[in-house]
Amino acid sequence: MKVYGRKHIFRYVPNFLDNRRLPKERIADQIVIRLRGVSVPEEDAYQREALNNVRTFAPDKAQEMNEARLHKLFNEKFDGVEGLEIDDLAGKEMDFDTFYAEAPTDIVNEVLRAIRSTEALMAGEQKNFLPESDGV
Repeated sequence: MKVYGRKHIFRYVPNFLDNRRLPKERIADQIVIRLRGVSVPEEDAYQREALNNVRTFAPDKAQEMNEARLHKLFNEKFDGVEGLEIDDLAGKEMDFDTFYAEAPTDIVNEVLRAIRSTEALMAGEQKNFLPESDGV
């Protein structure tokens, strides 16, 4: 079974509305998020830092620090967005901070879960949701 290395950029298709089941004539409108997965050492480092913050700081400060660290980790794994147009941002490049703040909550939450699972990233790859050719 072939699996991808940590540098592989997945073309992840969120399961938002009918995004995974677009007809062939609308495939150019498909929302695709380019992501790299979080490795076990990266996840372990985050967990150690989070635990240390909880032991060291007041609960509200520890939570703030842990959220900032997790946001940084996700930002490092985010490579861009295709096909997602948000009214106020039409035509602008979307970085992670903009995606996180402006994209629909359902898409953001799904992507944040998927980044932590190579299996989810592989299952959600765009190649799995392209319409079948009609033999032409």
